[in-house]
Amino acid sequence: MISPRIRHRLRCLRQVVSPPSLAVIGGYHFGNLGDMALGASVLEQLQDVDQQNAALQTIYNLSKWPHAHRAILGGGAIGYRDTMARIITRYGAAAGDVGVLGVDFNEKNYPDEVIEFLRGVAWLSCRSRSQAERLSGLTGRNDISDHPDIAFALQQGFCAARRAERTMPQRGQKILAINAVAIYGEMKRGRLVVGEAFREERPEIYDSFDTLHHRYAEFLRATAQRYASQGWRIVTVSFSPSDEAYARLVLAGNALHRPYDPNPSRMLGFLSKCGMIAATRFHATIFGIKLGLPLLPFAYATKNELLLRQAGISEESYSTPATLLSGKCTPNGPLTFSANLTSSLESEAVDAIRSCIATMTSTGK
Repeated sequence: MISPRIRHRLRCLRQVVSPPSLAVIGGYHFGNLGDMALGASVLEQLQDVDQQNAALQTIYNLSKWPHAHRAILGGGAIGYRDTMARIITRYGAAAGDVGVLGVDFNEKNYPDEVIEFLRGVAWLSCRSRSQAERLSGLTGRNDISDHPDIAFALQQGFCAARRAERTMPQRGQKILAINAVAIYGEMKRGRLVVGEAFREERPEIYDSFDTLHHRYAEFLRATAQRYASQGWRIVTVSFSPSDEAYARLVLAGNALHRPYDPNPSRMLGFLSKCGMIAATRFHATIFGIKLGLPLLPFAYATKNELLLRQAGISEESYSTPATLLSGKCTPNGPLTFSANLTSSLESEAVDAIRSCIATMTSTGK
């Protein structure tokens, strides 16, 4: 398999040879499958409406990519000062050629040039109502929408078919997919170290990091042991290279470890053959919901909790860092999402992407 770094460079070289007319810009460096799913969701909808000359570009080194006349910022937590500075450097004089689709803006304050740029973009939406209301207050715009994460739009037909099949007896092998994540930390040379960014962002987590990870590891092992004792085959699924390294460290020989692969379609294909998923990452949770898998969620981030609450799931039904720090390290039973709710989340995500595309193309640019 070609390494993510080489794939990234080859994609850039192809665009230098044949520049796209529309760039879908985000964290698309092949190092995070969830980010790749966001980009793939936008490209899929662009192709469905016959917008063929579009391609993914990476926001973190945007200056190295060829300039496209129009751009869509394609979802996720990329609304930071430094990333927006790169966008403004390229499109500051042409904000009307840019759509901002399902992006989180998590910093407490933003420079005036970022606010002014957001006032002028052709489309602006977020993946939560609170984010949309905050941006409305900052920019004065009254047309900012909110919608589910755009990865819900990915392969809608395939996922709907897999959900329908799950209503049949014996559908899905007795495989438990576990997504283990070095939450609030990172793997370095086979060791887990705390992420320094959380010293200020989440001081309560930073101060309790060792305790939290000891209990999170207990939680993962307890999950694997419970279902292995019931005849389930345990396989770890990684949404980043760090996930794979961490899963191998924590679960070792207690699971089979699927190598990290940044292709969202192949991950959906593998998970569709499983019978259950224990998900930590946000997009692992989304993939499980889309496929109709019974779900054992660990809501490590606010966005995970918001998604579960939206589904009407009580806080007592899933685990969080707070529950681990309180001493509860045993997993709850699996959760299921209604087919109607899942279809609604997918349709809302598709509609948001299509509306952004229509706004961008209707300007005549």
